[in-house]
Amino acid sequence: MAAPLDLSGKVALVTGAGRGIGLATARHLALAGAHVVLGGRDPDVCESAAAALTDEALSASAIALDVADYGSAASAAAGIAARHGRLDILVNNAGSIGPLAPIATADPAEWAGAIRTNLVGPFNICRAVAELMPAGAVIVNIGSSAADGPVEAMSAYCASKAGLELFTRCLAAEYAGRGIRVIGFRPGRVDTGMHALLREARANRLAEVDRATLSPVERPAAAIVALCAEQSHIHHGRIVDLTELVPAPGNA
Repeated sequence: MAAPLDLSGKVALVTGAGRGIGLATARHLALAGAHVVLGGRDPDVCESAAAALTDEALSASAIALDVADYGSAASAAAGIAARHGRLDILVNNAGSIGPLAPIATADPAEWAGAIRTNLVGPFNICRAVAELMPAGAVIVNIGSSAADGPVEAMSAYCASKAGLELFTRCLAAEYAGRGIRVIGFRPGRVDTGMHALLREARANRLAEVDRATLSPVERPAAAIVALCAEQSHIHHGRIVDLTELVPAPGNA
């Protein structure tokens, strides 16, 4: 059995941390000893989530953060700098599925909004916190197999996730000399609100995926925390799939 991960003394920021994979990741990071800053557009949701973690005697705080707005990202970075002086772990989890509609009828503003959240957002955060991250820090960008090819009625999501994976590789190349690890992570199909939207919209074949086959949020959260450990240097610059890190149920 692997030894428990120890992230004591580390400061982590998780974007889109109010629910789903983001919230589960924040909790797992805090259980490993890190102080976790939960960032999200709804400050009340993030404050409530952070309070629930502190009720478990875990170290957590919340910060208002709209990743699509560089001003908001810069303000969040300034707050982290003032309180902690550094950032050791960044998990770019905030995401939008975008318009679930064919390109010919998709709302242009919603389409552009998904690109801003899923692709511009990680750039904004990485740019804003660049000077706060010391050697040994790690950035994990949450990707998707949607980057591999087209999915009907999900053009914004596919395009943004494909762009995010190349951005991850560019970031890794630039940050290697600083000793900062950069890793892309594909969580697979997870039982979150995003899949609920897919089932409701019935815009493509993903609406037919049996919910019982979806992973609970704890599986990708545990894998993300593993990527934040020192030995994860072997994954620098790579796009890592969930199954490389956490065995599928029944295959452990």
